Amino acid sequence: MSTRAMYSFTDANDPPETHHVYKHHDGYPTGAAKALAKAAALAWPAPRFEADEYAASFIAANKDSPGGLRTMLSGAFTDVAPGDIEFYYTVTAPAGALKHPQVEAFTVDDVGTPAGSARIFKGNLPAFIAWTASTKNKHG
Repeated sequence: MSTRAMYSFTDANDPPETHHVYKHHDGYPTGAAKALAKAAALAWPAPRFEADEYAASFIAANKDSPGGLRTMLSGAFTDVAPGDIEFYYTVTAPAGALKHPQVEAFTVDDVGTPAGSARIFKGNLPAFIAWTASTKNKHG
């Protein structure tokens, strides 16, 4: 069975722009870390971060089959997330020069509703990758 996830890429524009991507498989944290690392290799280097460009890099780096990845409608995560996701990730670059984008990872409750989400990680991308590789990570 596939582990479905949604990724939201948000920049520091005023107002901020958010672009959502649904990934049909490998959405557990270890898979997400691999997918985000592949996207980082194609995206503009930090401190430049534009949500639409990073989302495009994520898709370009990770689309390997029909239907495996798709963009989602604009709007709040709670309004656009599919009901079958198990994890939700945000990727941001708050105002100011950052060396790496910031990642937050959330579990989503057993019926796929964002209201039942619980944050399991918050930090920069290298820290997320290290966290997923650690034996303390029990989410994939």
